[in-house]
Amino acid sequence: MNIVSFAIGALSMVGLIIIGLAVTGVVKAYQALKRISDAEFAADTFKTETSILFNNNADELVRRINEVERDTHQHISLTERNLYDSIQNESRVVKSYVDSRIDKLEKPKPIKAKPTDVNPQITDAVTQKVLIKD
Repeated sequence: MNIVSFAIGALSMVGLIIIGLAVTGVVKAYQALKRISDAEFAADTFKTETSILFNNNADELVRRINEVERDTHQHISLTERNLYDSIQNESRVVKSYVDSRIDKLEKPKPIKAKPTDVNPQITDAVTQKVLIKD
């Protein structure tokens, strides 16, 4: 009986060790699955938050680009309007100046001859010719 009780004791020890190892393996597997599940949840959360931040940043970037584009178009329109007005003003000034020059050219200058303005030699020559003809 000694041998049988020794064998039963040895087998029960082996059984207890196997059960202990099995329980330890199951607990470690459960913990590993829990860590994997937590890591997947963290990865999904990170992915979601990153996607939200990216979309918000993309929306903000599009909004800012639209603002810059609108401001640029307004600046171009204002500059174009100012340039057009400046060209129109300069055109009026040039036309006015040219018209005044043309008017001066078209007006005959009145000849106002005063006896004192006439060259005495010419007066003498004309007088002599008139005298000679008489």
